[in-house]
Amino acid sequence: MAHRLLVVLCVVAPLIVAGKIGLYFLRRKFSRMTVVRARQRLVRAQHGGFVVRLRDLVFSDPFRFMNMLCSRESDWFVRGLWKEEGDKWARVRLPGGAEGEAMSDAEEGEPHPVRLSDEGLGVEKIRLNDGHVLAVVRMPQPKVMGETYLIGVVLPPDETLKKDVGRARKLVKFFVVNRWEGERGTDFCQWTVGGKVLTYNVGAPLDANGFALAIQGKLEDEARRRRARRSTA
Repeated sequence: MAHRLLVVLCVVAPLIVAGKIGLYFLRRKFSRMTVVRARQRLVRAQHGGFVVRLRDLVFSDPFRFMNMLCSRESDWFVRGLWKEEGDKWARVRLPGGAEGEAMSDAEEGEPHPVRLSDEGLGVEKIRLNDGHVLAVVRMPQPKVMGETYLIGVVLPPDETLKKDVGRARKLVKFFVVNRWEGERGTDFCQWTVGGKVLTYNVGAPLDANGFALAIQGKLEDEARRRRARRSTA
């Protein structure tokens, strides 16, 4: 009996040890994969973070920030926001204490914080048929699904909105066209002041004028629905 037990232990023990070693290296592999994916998401976080930051500013004081987007300082303004977001995300630490790093080493072999290029970032002002002013913000090229190509901010040209922030927040519109995959390459959406995303399940053109036409069509649809509700009330 003791002999049989010894034989079993001699056979099973190495298998247990080998299994534990294999599990250790498997866990290390998945841990490294998790860190790499986290780093990749962190590298791109500046892109989405900029959209959220601009959205929050616009909804906080629509007249003030619409004026900024339509001013001569508009490019300076959006590039400043872009840099601030890059600085913020570069300070975020990854699991295990590693800071945000580029996917390749610096010349000295040390990790360095990532800040995405602002190439392509800019603002264009367009007046719609109904007199509304549209500020189109062109984003740096999206790389992954859900990232934004264009932002459209719309507000009536009403000077009284400067002091009536509550009314301005009800009137301002914040549209985006995002990168998508599948049957269409873009996704046309609108953010509400309450933080809800309205996805229309359609695409939109990626040039400023085509984007403006898509926004104008959506505003006209909303106006028709309002008139219909008033007529049936």
